[in-house]
Amino acid sequence: MVNLDKSEVSFSRNVCEADANLIRKRMGVKADVNHSKYLGLPVVFGRLKRDVFTMVIERVWNKLKEWKERFLSRAGKEVLIKAVAQAIPTYIMSCYKLPESTCHEIETLLAKLWWGSRNGERKVHWLSWDKMARAKGVRGLGFRGVSDFNTSFLGKH
Repeated sequence: MVNLDKSEVSFSRNVCEADANLIRKRMGVKADVNHSKYLGLPVVFGRLKRDVFTMVIERVWNKLKEWKERFLSRAGKEVLIKAVAQAIPTYIMSCYKLPESTCHEIETLLAKLWWGSRNGERKVHWLSWDKMARAKGVRGLGFRGVSDFNTSFLGKH
């Protein structure tokens, strides 16, 4: 038997709120026009996927800004980036291919944390993120490239 309290009907954006209210009354189920999230992931999205995945960038940024970069050593920043910041988008990356712009934005935030800033101005980035994302044995820092990590998560080439 269908549990109507846990059921929900979802409509495209062309359906007005009045029609959704009518269906709520007749069927006794929730009717959603705004397309909610399920397990923190968007259920439906349109053409501009970049706008949908800005929540990932915001979650990474919120975690990074909690930490005061001037109080972290290089080793502390490395652990923060590898264990915390790069772990945040792993669940969504296992389900969706993130747009390249989103991956690049996350890498930009991580690079800004690594190189730091002084008085609101960013310091010189002495290495590109591509070189920093190489393995330590190949003269890199061992950070993960977000786009490559996303591709490997999905098992696609």
